[in-house]
Amino acid sequence: MPPGDLDRYRLALQRLQHLLEQGARADRFKPPENFALAQVRFGDASAAPLTGEIVDISPDGMRLAIEGGHPIAVGQPCRLDIRADANEWFELQGLVRWVDSHPLITVIGLQLTTVELHDGSPP
Repeated sequence: MPPGDLDRYRLALQRLQHLLEQGARADRFKPPENFALAQVRFGDASAAPLTGEIVDISPDGMRLAIEGGHPIAVGQPCRLDIRADANEWFELQGLVRWVDSHPLITVIGLQLTTVELHDGSPP
């Protein structure tokens, strides 16, 4: 990874950790209210985004709830866009580690692999 990319990754991770500390309890916790929703895409970047609710989050993973009925597989890559505030958003990349499906809701365990902080609005 080029040095500039490593610095950007560290900065984004520090900003994410700062936001996570606002609601900290033990290692995993319910995120602050303005940080609870994510647009998530499973598979490739052309997949239609789904709105998910972050159930709990830690620096290396999260539980995410989406509406039921979507075929999600363990090992599938995903991308999440989370608005931090009016001027910043996070792009998180991860892998599905487990899936708990029910007719109305699916809860997914994600392992985070990258975190990037961006200015402006998500795409």
